[in-house]
Amino acid sequence: PSYPKIAGQHKDYLFVALKSYKTENLSTWGRSNGVMGGIAKQYSNNELKALSAYVGSLDTELKTVPQSKFR
Repeated sequence: PSYPKIAGQHKDYLFVALKSYKTENLSTWGRSNGVMGGIAKQYSNNELKALSAYVGSLDTELKTVPQSKFR
């Protein structure tokens, strides 16, 4: 299988993504992967924040390019 590369993603993005796996029965903003849901539900929001900060700090070839139209 192919897995996404998440190292270097912005910590806030990772936190929101992980937190959304904990949401059930709310298809408008929850994520519906059963495996990730089961894993994310084991952690508190503070633990997910710490995990997001760690993964976001890892070295990666991912490059973030600021766009002037979003400032």
